Amino acid sequence: KSDSKNIKILSEKTKPVDVILVLDQSGSMTETLSSNRKTKRDALVECANDFVNEIYENAVATGAQHRVAVVGFSYSDYNGGNYKNTGILATNNGSSVNYKSLKSSHYASALIPVVAANGINANITKGINSVVADGATSAHLGLEMANNIFAVTAKEAGRERIVLFITDGTPTSWGEETDLVKTTAAKAITEAYELKNSH
Repeated sequence: KSDSKNIKILSEKTKPVDVILVLDQSGSMTETLSSNRKTKRDALVECANDFVNEIYENAVATGAQHRVAVVGFSYSDYNGGNYKNTGILATNNGSSVNYKSLKSSHYASALIPVVAANGINANITKGINSVVADGATSAHLGLEMANNIFAVTAKEAGRERIVLFITDGTPTSWGEETDLVKTTAAKAITEAYELKNSH
């Protein structure tokens, strides 16, 4: 649901959490929602920012050191091998990194403390606002990046891990036939299974 006012999280919890936002940047996100005339992209950005604001408010109220990572997915390797519009959208130094260029150091810097000296960490907001709706829906790459972020981040006792996956449809790539659509979907399911059971 696009109404972010209905989001209520962590109301009583003081455990720190690591949250990875996995955001759909496919071309269909330019479509307009009939309910409020916003594009899907704009609704996604608004919802994600409101979600982070809830995390921030909880961190300020409880002292919990919550962290947020932001990744976006779109094109895969079929598009000239450049994975356009797919990658980590925010790092601790404020940069974004295309999927093809990602290294362990980038994954290690993806989880950003939500609280900064002057409010919500601007790098998180910058990453969310940078979402561009263009391309395919390679959902498995978004989930793969989430897996890699957790894989290089040491587990801390008492810290919880959450992945918020936001997409508007079937995990496909441009021009895929039915069997390839199923292959892409299967890859996404495999990555989701690993997230649930390995991290």
